[in-house]
Amino acid sequence: MSMKTIVMLGMMLAGSSALFAQDKQKSCKDFKTGTFTNVDEETGASTLIERTATMQTESTDGGKNKTTFSLKWKDDCTFVLKPTKETLRKYKDWPKSTTFTITIAETMEDGYKQESSSTLSDVRVKNTLKKVK
Repeated sequence: MSMKTIVMLGMMLAGSSALFAQDKQKSCKDFKTGTFTNVDEETGASTLIERTATMQTESTDGGKNKTTFSLKWKDDCTFVLKPTKETLRKYKDWPKSTTFTITIAETMEDGYKQESSSTLSDVRVKNTLKKVK
């Protein structure tokens, strides 16, 4: 086998393994709707998130505590949540103008890493969600 053939084979193998890795990586669009879980690493508390094209419901305490938001996508990887009237009644200290902006920073085969910010605070929160269905 000539050196040129060996180099070409090496390049083809490297290229095909890169393509295989990309196939496992999902795009932000794969997470626009569905059911997700988020486990707080500090407290161990789990949140179940159900997302449709226009709404998101977050349930804690085994479904006893639900919070609902209207949802609008800004682009393929960023969406904005606005609390519904029902949620604003629950959280009286939130102004009507409250919004949460979520950016999907990295996708994985079974979930994604996100960064969240809100009009309530300058704090940015990073966490990982797993897609349940």
